[in-house]
Amino acid sequence: MKLLKESVMQFLPHRDPFLFIDSVEDIWDAKGVSFLKEDGSPTRLVENVDDLSGLRIRAHFYVDAKMPILQGHFPGRPILPGVVQVEMMAQAACFGIRPLYAELNDVQIEVHLMKIESAKFRRPILPGMQLTIEAICTKRRGSMHCYQCMIRYENEVMSECEVMAHHKF
Repeated sequence: MKLLKESVMQFLPHRDPFLFIDSVEDIWDAKGVSFLKEDGSPTRLVENVDDLSGLRIRAHFYVDAKMPILQGHFPGRPILPGVVQVEMMAQAACFGIRPLYAELNDVQIEVHLMKIESAKFRRPILPGMQLTIEAICTKRRGSMHCYQCMIRYENEVMSECEVMAHHKF
């Protein structure tokens, strides 16, 4: 893992119980070249925001049985709610702008979720699952970015959606 929880929290404004990214494994450009070194610092920066198209993010989250939301959804048979899964994918997509900044402390991230499309929930996500969240920047127009996102458990797609977000730079 390259960006651990502390670094994730430096970048995202979310906090428990609404932080759904434990770590970011890597961020790659459209050619598959990583933007991150092993310590999580950038190998290079993107000078032009247009170069973010095709960018890929891979993040992780562990579904802890003690998550408060699972106590009520559903008692005795906990399942991670679909709305939380969508939020998890949106939080992963936020890292699409990470290659613009040399230091995490330089970032005052302001991202607004604008639209969710084609959400599909293929399998229930249960406590104890170590999830992989992937987001691919499919198009960009001005400060609007679109991402194709999915959540996997042991290489099986659990859920997916398209996210449109407005990034304030």
